[in-house]
Amino acid sequence: MAWPTPTLRERRSEPAKLVAMNETTLGRPEPLNAAQQSVIDRLGKGGAEPLEFPAELAGELRAELEAGLGPVVALHGDDRLVLSKGLLDGIHGCEARYLADSGDFRWTTASAKGVVAHKAIEISITRPTERVALDLIDEAIARFRSDEFGVGDFLARADDSTVDDVRAQANTYLAKFLEAWPPLSRRWRPVTEMSMRVELLDDQVLLTGKPDLTLGVPKGTQAGKVIVDFKTGGHSPGHRADLRFYALLDTLRLGTPPRLLATSYLDSARLEVEAVDDDLLFAEVRRVIDAGARYVALKGGDEEPRRNPGPPCRWCSLQDDCEPGQGYLADQADRW
Repeated sequence: MAWPTPTLRERRSEPAKLVAMNETTLGRPEPLNAAQQSVIDRLGKGGAEPLEFPAELAGELRAELEAGLGPVVALHGDDRLVLSKGLLDGIHGCEARYLADSGDFRWTTASAKGVVAHKAIEISITRPTERVALDLIDEAIARFRSDEFGVGDFLARADDSTVDDVRAQANTYLAKFLEAWPPLSRRWRPVTEMSMRVELLDDQVLLTGKPDLTLGVPKGTQAGKVIVDFKTGGHSPGHRADLRFYALLDTLRLGTPPRLLATSYLDSARLEVEAVDDDLLFAEVRRVIDAGARYVALKGGDEEPRRNPGPPCRWCSLQDDCEPGQGYLADQADRW
């Protein structure tokens, strides 16, 4: 028996069905592409069973952190030990590059681009009816230019050509986000760049981080939050490590871990998702302790910084005098 062929009118009605489904899901009638639908499918709870964590988990994590960092603080002296995502990345990456660059930050077109794009993403989330990339970028730049500090001061002093470069690069970044991500319903409770702080050992240690986006909230001991970082370029193991650090911070802050960690690769419109469990959090505790101990040893001059060549060698300030880095770059040139 042959199946009846849909009429033209029936085929034309299919997009309307999709619009209605998205209107119910997202609160606005906009059809979604496959990448946008994937965000909903993979980050939404669906019919999964709620994930419960022991109420005492955060206390156990804190106790292990303080036991491991106590001897480190004693060696560090009177200054508070601040451990951030950037410090952990640097110490577990190329120590020489991190120590060389950590005290000499200057605003550039590339760094300003990221901040402007993230502000525009924030505007697009809080004002979901506006999805025109360049309009959002111009509003973000205007907001920053009214500020006398940070990137605002950089943009206010920059010439028109530099601002145009920032606008163009930020627009590309934002356009990729708008293509890959659906308009986010307020029911998802989206928050951009939420600052997270955890004080340990009577404020002698500060853990600090700022994920790009969080969705949802926990309910008691039931995990409900998703933490997202946006990345351009390709995959790096450090991207997952960044999110695990945020997961630890949020667990220590709230007492309940997040539900999922997601890296959104904007160039490929791909999501890499990882579920959170106890083992992940205790492994991150050990990673934080190791980084703190190593950093204090390096600052005290007790150890020589290790050189770990990789893709960042391309823009490293030590490139001219670093044999491992030069070897890595020569090898990459031969490969490609």
